[in-house]
Amino acid sequence: MTNDNYRSLLFDFGGTLDTNGVHWSVMYYEALKNIFPSLDFKIYSEVFVKADENLQIFAENINDYYELLAKQFSLQCELLNQRLALNISHKQYKIILNEIYTEVRGNINSARKIIGSIKQNYKIGIVSNFYGNLQKICNSLKLSSLIDIVVDSVKVSYWKPDPKIFLFAINNLKSSPDKCIIVGDSYERDIKPAKQIGCTTVWLKGKSWKDEGNSNYADFIISTLSEIKKILNFKTNI
Repeated sequence: MTNDNYRSLLFDFGGTLDTNGVHWSVMYYEALKNIFPSLDFKIYSEVFVKADENLQIFAENINDYYELLAKQFSLQCELLNQRLALNISHKQYKIILNEIYTEVRGNINSARKIIGSIKQNYKIGIVSNFYGNLQKICNSLKLSSLIDIVVDSVKVSYWKPDPKIFLFAINNLKSSPDKCIIVGDSYERDIKPAKQIGCTTVWLKGKSWKDEGNSNYADFIISTLSEIKKILNFKTNI
């Protein structure tokens, strides 16, 4: 793979840039499991999905990523209490939230360095199923100056795995699928639809909340975002 063959590079956000391949449900569950060892992952997963749906009501007016995660986790705690009488103290809530956010900030700092080192060779985009506030979140994380386009599903009314969301970004970057590389942690939502429209796909295969047995649509598989350096043909000082 040489730089001359590609013009654009699109990253997923949640689960890719912020957690380096770990699904958010796994991040929260592993932290909760340390306090509540008997917590069942299937039940927690249902709570995670419901809390994420409820978050949509509040999220568009939240500008800061810490505040967004704080609201998401508080909604989970409320549902866990309702369903399992799992009384999570405020102290426990803050410890888990702050530990997770510290890890996320570290991942974002690393992602920022990676993106900064390749920006001169590619048009860079972020394409994510989000809440309508992704641009604000990127601003708060100091990513925006490195990104040529931010595509938020709520803003464009396309949601992964619909390939139209990728085409929207590619067209706005004045690129084409055959000149575009997609990097994401979800095989079904990122890799499969991107490959179906002719993009080169890089699957960040980390800790998912479900088993992804197939990998036919992934041109490359990496276990950490920094491995993108081995795939892209450029010199870097990272």
